[in-house]
Amino acid sequence: MANKNEEAKAVKDSASVKDEAKTDAAVVETATPPEEAGEQLNAAKVEKKYKLTINSETGPGGSDAVFVGVNGKQSLVPRDKECVVSEGVINVLNDAVMKLPIMDDEGKIIGWRQAKAHSFVAVPIDEGAA
Repeated sequence: MANKNEEAKAVKDSASVKDEAKTDAAVVETATPPEEAGEQLNAAKVEKKYKLTINSETGPGGSDAVFVGVNGKQSLVPRDKECVVSEGVINVLNDAVMKLPIMDDEGKIIGWRQAKAHSFVAVPIDEGAA
């Protein structure tokens, strides 16, 4: 009898873990378009803000939004759209690098180099001008 109770409890616990995972995944938010960011900039002038545009890339997922996490806050930044983001998002994108091979004329790998994972343009917002 104790085994059936333990099994039922284990099933219930695993279900609650799945529910918590769904809740955590729903926390992801999208970056703020510039026209909606004005009020947010006035409300919180603690961290420097930037206008960010992440460029599309060729290949699979090259037009998908980019997931960025900064100190527990998660954002989906759309590509090819200017959005207002915090300085932390810019720092994460600057730190996101990948290794690419350096090839000789015969196509052999002779070394490796680091390149940014995403091509983007970031322009600081002058909060004093507002």
